[in-house]
Amino acid sequence: MSTRAVPASGVIASTSAKPHAPHRWQWALLICIGLALMAATYATTRTKADVRVTNPTYQDIESTVSTTGIVVPVNDFPARANFSGLVQRIYVKLGQRVRPGQMLLQMKDQYAVPKLETARAALDEAEVNRENVLNNGSQEDRIGFAADLARAQAEQKEAASNLDSMKALIKKGSVSEAEVDAATQRLDAANAGLRALIERMTHRYSPSDVASALPPTRPR
Repeated sequence: MSTRAVPASGVIASTSAKPHAPHRWQWALLICIGLALMAATYATTRTKADVRVTNPTYQDIESTVSTTGIVVPVNDFPARANFSGLVQRIYVKLGQRVRPGQMLLQMKDQYAVPKLETARAALDEAEVNRENVLNNGSQEDRIGFAADLARAQAEQKEAASNLDSMKALIKKGSVSEAEVDAATQRLDAANAGLRALIERMTHRYSPSDVASALPPTRPR
């Protein structure tokens, strides 16, 4: 059996003390710690934004507009042949840029050989005409002119000798004035024929004919 002591006043003393209430600074410290924990949690869990830095530059801005239409070249060149034939070889490809005078393709013309022979014949004839113009006639013409010149010179010489004889005889009274006049006219006609023949031999073609026969002068 246990017993406890009782004070003289008759009041029983308690064995435990009453707890004290927290101070204000303690509450403030707890609040600060909580806010710090919340800030740390938010900083570690939020999404980070990427920041990119670039330097400005000047450039064209392309704006594409969709539409419908027909695309045509600015300078259209219809590549056509002057004759019908078979294509033997093509020297260019689709979309290739070509230059003026470039060979595009080769065609076989069934009439090419006759045309070539005709062109050669015309060229030979032009060369002969050119030689004739530059030489005042063909070889046959020059031979004929030489024979005509010999006859004209002989006629002129004979007419001059005949006139001299008539002038000597008229002094003796052996011929009349009419015969002397006839001899003079014969000499004049012989001289005129000789001059005309020489003119034909040296100036048969006009300057325009000679200029047309010469090859064109190429600019330097």
